[in-house]
Amino acid sequence: MEKMLSIALSVAMVIAVAIVVAPSSRAHAAAQQAAQSYTPQKAGNALKSRSRSVKKRRVARRTGGGCQTLSGSTLEQKASAYGQPINNAARQHGVSQDLIKAVITIESCFKSKARGTSGEKGLMQLMPGTARRFNVNDGYNAWQNINGGARYLGVLLAHYDGNTRRAIAAYNAGEGNVRKTGGIPNPAYVGKVMQAYGKFSGTQDQAATFKKQVVRPLQVEPASSSKVLPWADLHTVKAASPGAAGHYKVRAGDTVYQVMRMTGVAVPELIRLNQLPAPHGIKVGQVLRLR
Repeated sequence: MEKMLSIALSVAMVIAVAIVVAPSSRAHAAAQQAAQSYTPQKAGNALKSRSRSVKKRRVARRTGGGCQTLSGSTLEQKASAYGQPINNAARQHGVSQDLIKAVITIESCFKSKARGTSGEKGLMQLMPGTARRFNVNDGYNAWQNINGGARYLGVLLAHYDGNTRRAIAAYNAGEGNVRKTGGIPNPAYVGKVMQAYGKFSGTQDQAATFKKQVVRPLQVEPASSSKVLPWADLHTVKAASPGAAGHYKVRAGDTVYQVMRMTGVAVPELIRLNQLPAPHGIKVGQVLRLR
C-alpha cells in the first residue's frame, strides 16, 4: 500500500512539473522567435513611425481642426462653386487664386451665408468697416464678397512688401496689430491658412505670388433674390454704428482695430482724433470721436 502511494505521489509530481514547465517553455520559444526576427532596420522603422505619429499630433494641436484638414480634392471641389468670382478677383487685385481660396477655407469653409457674432459676413467674413472701405454693399453676394476680401488682401500684401504670412495675420488681427517685423500675434490662424494654401498650390509652405494691383470695373453676379442683406440687419452692427454726431461708445471686448472694422475709420485716424496714448488702449464706455 505504501509502495503504491509513493508511486502515485511521484506521478503527480511529474505531472505538476510538466504543467509548470510547458507554458514557460512556450514563452521561451516565443521570446527566442521574436529575438531572431529583430533587426536594426525594423527597430528604426518603428522609431520613425512613432516619430511621425508624434509630429502629426503636434501639428494637429498647433493648427487645430477645421476645414483646412480636408483633402485637397475636397477643398478644390468646394472652391469650384466660386471659380469665376475667385478668378475675377485674383486678376483684378494681383492676388493668388490659391491664397484667396485658402482664406475662404478658414473664414467660412465656402459657406456663402456664413455670419459671425461681430458682423462678419459671407465667404471671406468681411467686417462692416472693411466692406464699406471696399464698397461692398451685399455681404452675401459671392462676387462682391470675394472681390472685397481679395482687394483687402492685395492692400495688405502691398503694405507688408509681399510677405504672405504677415498679410494673412493682418487680415485676421488687423494691420494695426501686425508690424512689418517681429512676432506674429495669431500664428495658429496663419498656420491654418498656410496649411490650406499648401493644399491648393501643391506646396508645403510657399509665399503667394503678388503683383501690383490693377483695379478694373467689378463684374457683379446678380443677387439670387430681390432681398439685399446689408450689414444693418445685424443687431451687433446697429449697436456699433456711429451716432449722428460721429461718435462711437466702446463696448466690452473692443479694441482700436475692432472699432475701425465696425466704423470704417482707420486706426491712425482714431488715434489722432482721440489722442490715444500708446499702446492705444480704450476703455468700456469711452466715447470715441470718429470725425
